[in-house]
Amino acid sequence: MTTIDARERGGDLAGSTGIPNERRAHRRDDLEMLGLLLGILLVLLVLALTIGVGQVYLT
Repeated sequence: MTTIDARERGGDLAGSTGIPNERRAHRRDDLEMLGLLLGILLVLLVLALTIGVGQVYLT
């Protein structure tokens, strides 16, 4: 059975910027979490405004 010598090379970096894949993945996860939180806040804001406007018409 033969084995292949796997050495770290420049190909292990994401793109040509020299940023490792791990850092990019972490940054992408942070952006996804931020987007999710902003989306939830937006939905809550729309609900609050909708309920607030509904209260005006009920009186």
